[in-house]
Amino acid sequence: MEVVFDYISHMENDPVWCPEVKRVDPLNDDPPGVGKTYDMMARPIPQDQEGGYEITRFDAPNAMELRLWQGTSTGVTTYDLEPVNGGTRLVYTTNVTLTGIAKPFEPLVGWLTTSSRGPRMLSNLKQILESDQSS
Repeated sequence: MEVVFDYISHMENDPVWCPEVKRVDPLNDDPPGVGKTYDMMARPIPQDQEGGYEITRFDAPNAMELRLWQGTSTGVTTYDLEPVNGGTRLVYTTNVTLTGIAKPFEPLVGWLTTSSRGPRMLSNLKQILESDQSS
């Protein structure tokens, strides 16, 4: 669990395992923890958008929560980890709120995140961490 938590809590790793995230830059040299903030750029739609993360809950190695903002959206992402059969179960949830003219697309964004992007991200993460352990 510690290896998984350490990897995901360093948000600079997001572009490696999250296909939509293009760049993440910490705003200070502090270690990951509550209050740590990051600038980021992602492509959740057909254009890059600047945004940011702030860690709002940090319970190593069990859970982490982020507040995020980007373009017309804000949200909360939660990572919950638990030991399972000698490995780690990671449950990823995200709730996004859209504003302005994007508001009608909120259900679609929620569906994309949980049905497509989330599973793909978790699959990427598993592949990365398992290949690191075998090296």
